[in-house]
Amino acid sequence: MARAKVLSLQGVRHNSGRCPWRMEFQVDDTAVSAFFRPPKEIAERMGHHKASLVALPILCDLAAEVRPKEVTVPEGCGMPSFHQVFNDAVGALLADQDAYWNRTRFTQMPKLLGKFARWKYEKRCLDPKRVVLGFSGGKDSIVSLFAFLKAGYDVHPVLLNEGDRTWQDIRGWIPKLRRHGLQPMVAYLSSGYRNKLQELYGDWHYSSYQLGWVVATLALCATEIGAGVICLGIETSAENSFVTFRGRRINHQYQKTTKHLKRLERFYQRVLNPGLRIGSPIAHATDTEVLKVLLEQVPENFQEFSSCGASNWRSKHCGRCEKCAFVYALLSESANGRLLAERIFRQNLLEDVELYRPWIDARFRILQACIGSRREVWKAFEALLEAGSEKAVVQKWRESQLRRQAYLTKSAPGSRGTAKQTAYSLSLTVADAAALVQRWIGG
Repeated sequence: MARAKVLSLQGVRHNSGRCPWRMEFQVDDTAVSAFFRPPKEIAERMGHHKASLVALPILCDLAAEVRPKEVTVPEGCGMPSFHQVFNDAVGALLADQDAYWNRTRFTQMPKLLGKFARWKYEKRCLDPKRVVLGFSGGKDSIVSLFAFLKAGYDVHPVLLNEGDRTWQDIRGWIPKLRRHGLQPMVAYLSSGYRNKLQELYGDWHYSSYQLGWVVATLALCATEIGAGVICLGIETSAENSFVTFRGRRINHQYQKTTKHLKRLERFYQRVLNPGLRIGSPIAHATDTEVLKVLLEQVPENFQEFSSCGASNWRSKHCGRCEKCAFVYALLSESANGRLLAERIFRQNLLEDVELYRPWIDARFRILQACIGSRREVWKAFEALLEAGSEKAVVQKWRESQLRRQAYLTKSAPGSRGTAKQTAYSLSLTVADAAALVQRWIGG
């Protein structure tokens, strides 16, 4: 595995064209640039320091990609407490890569060098009932949106265009949100073309630090409009989505855990505003429960979500990845869910036995993906069996040794325990909306 010697953030400067901010990085002798366009509602008050808040999580992502021995940050971009965020995020990303590629040893963390000067934060009072919501068009952000609306919050959706094909689907939400009386904000970020880096250091990069630059964008929007809460639609799967690799617990969704989000919260309180909080009204809910709320409480014309990273204007789901398989199985548990699945998937995935091997064959390892527990899928399979389903996957599950040994005996190897209590601090930040979601789940 090739490693870079030095990764450095060269600086953040004004740029001509449609993207007013250019972030420049150097990986040994290779230059990498990223571009950022903030929402027009906050663009006038953006300065170099605030633009640096978007550059820093991109630096974390690059560090996980090229695995440098040293990372340097210039004085003008150094933020107090950033080293804590860096070590937490990059350490988890590197461990996730090592586990995915089954490496013989863990990659050594790079040394972070730079002068992390004080930065005077704003003392403006923020409204705890005004919320900036990261909106992706997925089930979690849709349910969070309607929980806030029905609980009486002043909610402001923010959509981030990262220049990939998923934006073709996400942008369709803008007129729908406006027709609902909302004023969505739109930002654009290009984190750089990295083919050259893959040629030099290998294509080992398994997962990105996307949440980092999403939270940075939301934090900038929140402080500019006086919102006291940054909201992400995050449910409980992030808290218990782990595997054990070489004696170490690896969480593919670590960046979405309460522990990391609270670290980010403290960071932005120090550099932007001490009243800023991060929360999620569905932090206590499972994927199954979120879908229950979506089907029962969200208007039908807002139910068609996309949870797939390969969505585009033709299809909201690719129908080939683990996330699609997981979501389709959970939807199939109920009649209304099956109707929704027919609208947002192009084919019936329960006919694809190979796609569901990790859930029906004990020889396959637990998936490292942004999905919930295997027991949620097994529960859906059981409901389909009771309903008399003849689908190939359901019949394969009925005959599987895994069903007899793991599910029916309640002792699944590698099964993930619930961690609702861990995530409650995210719910408390938006207590009224979280309580409403809880009532919907129990109703």
